[in-house]
Amino acid sequence: MVLEPLHELPPDETRGQGTPDRRRSDPHGTPGIRERLHARGRRAQGQQRHGHRTQHAGAVDRECFRTLRVQAREARRLRSGEHRQPPRRSKTVRASVGARPKRKYPNRDDVLMTSHLETTTGMGGNPLRALRWVLALACAAPRPDADGAPSDDHLNFQRFTPRDGLPAAVVYCGMEDSRGFLWFGTADGVARFDGHEFRVFRPDPGDPESIANGAVLGIEEDGDGNLWMATEGGLDLWHRDTERFSHYQHREPDPTTLGDDTTQCLLRNPDGTLWVGTRRGGLHLFDPKTKRCERLVPGDAWVRCLFRDRSGVVWVGTGNSGLARLDPGSRTFRLYGAKPDDPHALVDNRVSAIAEDRQGNLWVGTDGGLCRLDSARERFERYPLVGDDREILPNQTVTALIADDDGTVWIGTDGGGFLRFEPEKRRFTQHRRSRYAGNSLVSDAVRALFKDGAGDLWIGHFPAGISHFDRSAAAFQGFVTVPGVPNTMSDDQVLSFLEEPSGGLWVGTDNGGLNHWSAETGRWTSYNYSPHDPGSLGAKAAVALYRDRRGVLWVGTWAGGLNRFDPETGTFRRYLPRPGDPTSLSDSHVWSIAEDGEGRLWIGTIGGGVERYDPETDGFEHFRHDPRDPRSINDDIVSALYVDRAGALWIGTAKGLARFDSATQSWRRFQTKPGEPGTLNNYWIFDLLEDRDRAIWATTEGGGLNRLDPATETCENFRMRDGLPSDVLRGILQDDEGALWIGSNRGLVRFEPHSRQVKVFDESNGLPGSQFNPHARLRLKDGDFLFGSTQGFVRFNPRALPVDSKPPPVVLTSLEVFNRAVTPAAGGSPLRRSISETDRLAIPWKYSVIGFDFAALSYRSSARTRYRLKLEGFDSEWRDLGPEHRTTFTNLDPGRYRLRVQAANNDGVWNRSGVSLDLEVVPPWWRTNWFRGGALLLLLGTTTAVGWAVSSARAREAQRQRELATERERAEERARAAQELRELNQQLEVRVANRTSQLATALKELESFSYSVSHDLRAPLRSMDGFSRVLLEDYADRLDEEGRDSLMRIRGASQRMGQLIDDLLNLARVSRDELQRGPVNLSELAEKVAEELKDANPEQRMEFAIQPGLVANGDARLLHVAFQNLLGNAAKFSGKRAISRIEFGAVERDGTRSFFVRDNGAGFDMTYAQKLFGAFQRFHTSAEFPGTGIGLATVQRIIHRHGGHVSAESRPDAGATFYFTLPDPTQSLS
Repeated sequence: MVLEPLHELPPDETRGQGTPDRRRSDPHGTPGIRERLHARGRRAQGQQRHGHRTQHAGAVDRECFRTLRVQAREARRLRSGEHRQPPRRSKTVRASVGARPKRKYPNRDDVLMTSHLETTTGMGGNPLRALRWVLALACAAPRPDADGAPSDDHLNFQRFTPRDGLPAAVVYCGMEDSRGFLWFGTADGVARFDGHEFRVFRPDPGDPESIANGAVLGIEEDGDGNLWMATEGGLDLWHRDTERFSHYQHREPDPTTLGDDTTQCLLRNPDGTLWVGTRRGGLHLFDPKTKRCERLVPGDAWVRCLFRDRSGVVWVGTGNSGLARLDPGSRTFRLYGAKPDDPHALVDNRVSAIAEDRQGNLWVGTDGGLCRLDSARERFERYPLVGDDREILPNQTVTALIADDDGTVWIGTDGGGFLRFEPEKRRFTQHRRSRYAGNSLVSDAVRALFKDGAGDLWIGHFPAGISHFDRSAAAFQGFVTVPGVPNTMSDDQVLSFLEEPSGGLWVGTDNGGLNHWSAETGRWTSYNYSPHDPGSLGAKAAVALYRDRRGVLWVGTWAGGLNRFDPETGTFRRYLPRPGDPTSLSDSHVWSIAEDGEGRLWIGTIGGGVERYDPETDGFEHFRHDPRDPRSINDDIVSALYVDRAGALWIGTAKGLARFDSATQSWRRFQTKPGEPGTLNNYWIFDLLEDRDRAIWATTEGGGLNRLDPATETCENFRMRDGLPSDVLRGILQDDEGALWIGSNRGLVRFEPHSRQVKVFDESNGLPGSQFNPHARLRLKDGDFLFGSTQGFVRFNPRALPVDSKPPPVVLTSLEVFNRAVTPAAGGSPLRRSISETDRLAIPWKYSVIGFDFAALSYRSSARTRYRLKLEGFDSEWRDLGPEHRTTFTNLDPGRYRLRVQAANNDGVWNRSGVSLDLEVVPPWWRTNWFRGGALLLLLGTTTAVGWAVSSARAREAQRQRELATERERAEERARAAQELRELNQQLEVRVANRTSQLATALKELESFSYSVSHDLRAPLRSMDGFSRVLLEDYADRLDEEGRDSLMRIRGASQRMGQLIDDLLNLARVSRDELQRGPVNLSELAEKVAEELKDANPEQRMEFAIQPGLVANGDARLLHVAFQNLLGNAAKFSGKRAISRIEFGAVERDGTRSFFVRDNGAGFDMTYAQKLFGAFQRFHTSAEFPGTGIGLATVQRIIHRHGGHVSAESRPDAGATFYFTLPDPTQSLS
């Protein structure tokens, strides 16, 4: 990059050419363009605007001042008359000022990339800090290619930290096994990663088959898929079938065992034997068949790394003796050591990494730097590590190496980050951690590096964490604003683009006016609104850009009218509404611009309809909506204009689409027709496109995507149900293959019109953000696409985006019984082998709740992996699980089933073979076939005998009844008269007595039940809990693991039963107790409950915002119970957030004062809201959030008893808000 020292820059260079106040934005900003649009439009459904980011160069101060010192030294050298060639690092800073090569588009030297600069607060005009930013641009930005296009230097990393389940310890090593799992050796055990979760194997002193030591420094896989692990407690073998460990350790005085248990590295030979390097015992050749070791010492007992080159030679990196080459026949070593007086010797004797490139050269990483040993294995060439500031790194330690297939050498350092070295160019590119860039490294200290089957790189760090470099994410290049730096854009909210014939670029922003990038100078110039300059841009928001056939640049602004740019003076002429002038612009909010075949401009406005501008008369003709004229435009809000290849003008409005008929000067409307399929939906249209088949595509704000066939005038609609990530769609482009690219509020969408396939890109793919703006899209002359977002803009070549056509392997990763993971080959376990290695499984019927976890071992955007499942014998169709990677079955009938799982990668490529498991639910003995047969025979015999006995008894009874009938008839006649009188008197008495008795009995039973629940049931529960605790505390050492686990289950069940009893009694009590009404200060009540929650949960960070002075009439005791449940629920379901934010206040809803409790917790799906206040209703598992499901039912009964109402609003993972009303004499808010 050409950079001039700040003191030599002309004054205009720091602000761009022209009047300064005309071209820089107001630092305080104005409301976003979407907010202003939706406030003006009658049917807006927009999205909340994201605030602007501010930036700061504090993280690069040290490097910038180093560059200043180099510059000062060079200046003194020149003044002193020294004319020797300056160092390479000084040439970068002191390059002379001159014109850049003509470019097609700005590169990353001109627009700072997201991962090369840390961002925080703005610089506030401090000249020294501004100088740091200028130097930071030179130090941090990657270099351009020859044609000036953006370079490939920018890398996007995905971070994995202990928050994702990784052990909170340094990552020493990593590898991908033959099944596709990733393994990471750490200082706290070994972790297996399946793309979703880390499973960690740690030492367990009570389990001799657990790993011997938590520090795992090397991993190798044998031919059977088992894993050998070098630990600081010896050599361990992990058996894939049983997931258990065997140990091989040093035993005195046996010379055939390891000489030292602090094993450091491993290398497997083709014959299955294993080279094992140790810290103090040298090198060992271990034979797994005989379990014997042969010890060798390559000049140093400390072996740090091992490597086999393509010719089969084994190379040993030692801790103090340099590099050693092993002669396998003689078991001797040739040593390559460091020599201070020999520049072609190894630079340092402490060798930590070895790799081989495609030419056969050996790359050696040491504590003193990087060396290359030529293919003849005679001479070393040294390569000092250099950072992006062209300075030699102060710490030259190389910790890891990979020589890539394209010749690139990837280098891990101890504190200098991750380096990419291109040997042919002798160029280093440095990638470091940034506190403010989520796609940068986890840490600058690298300890491990490996490449997976897809070619992606995985980097292990100190003190913890993993960085994943997804090569496919490098296709997107993000450009953002650097406040305070002259040569950057003025605002991140990008609204519009326009490419110049010369290759320059115009960018319209929301709050920073108009920006121009010059292909000649490589500099940005901004043009903004100034209330004191009538020649400035009409407003801060440049919404639309258009260059007409005469080369005139037109700018549509928000509230600043239509602007015409004069490049000679750098000023704008504004076209604004003028009262009384019918030829003036009708509305100052210009949203879109187009030009017809006759050279007339069409202007879409927000509220003034569409305008036609005639350059000859310099006046406007108006086309407005007329509800009485069906040939007028649909609506006066015109948000999109498009001229198709036939020359027809199309407009998108807030109420549909219209096409202009130039012959009749009227409009053909395309709108929603109720009851008629195939018509356009009635949503705000944001952008229009004519595809290669001459169909018109329209993006909408909330209505998804519409395709109109002009020939048949029929429309097809695509929405989230068809795979789109959102129904809010913005700008649209079509690539050379016919695919549509659409910006949305949830990422960038690639939509294939013929196959209907959808692919979504977001931050995980390297995009700067996922909120894209309307009309902010452009296809450059070279075929690249630009899309503008709320966080800058992104450039990419749609042809260069890789497609992962390989179906992902699918594996079962876990079996759970009653929500507890099952250990294979353990006592009582239904698993004899690891579930990943099991194809048949028999489950006893008593295990009524079984669950399976599964994974597609594809690590690129694994969150977008999709799954579908079918349990043959139970499911008739496949069940689409989306990204969910687990399933649970309850109460399966005994029988045989087959579980099948299929998965698709993030490109939608399905593995239709997937994984399958034959599952048998074994019935109890009394449900077996032999038992059923015997029971059937017994039933038949019994039925026959009983039938004969019943028939005889019935005959005898019939004879007796006939004899008694005659006598009974006579007695009845005599008693009938007296009986009727007695019955009349007694009936009334009996009814009264019965009703009284029933009521008394019911009340007594209720009191007895309450007493039993509160005393008779609680007493045994307390005994169960107490004696179980005594057993655990006093006799735990006499019980095995299963016994202790059973006692813990008894305690947990008794405690849950006690809580359930308390909740049921409270629920009954709030319905029965008499209300004691009076004024209740709800704010003080909420403060009291908040303090109780903080005291009860000291480990949880909670922030409460309680509106003061809220008073209502009610029963203070019952309202206290309601607040305990509402605020307690808010704290519980936000407990997984870093900070739980809980708010209590009051709002007006439908003219009524409503109180609310709001949190930032897990939320819920409103589809099930009608079940929310029922007893025992839960939307989450007990493992996620404990509870009985009684609390909200209690709240509802309390509020209803007060004559109020309660309701809730929420979205998954977006918190929840509960509203309730209570009587208030004032009926208004304070």
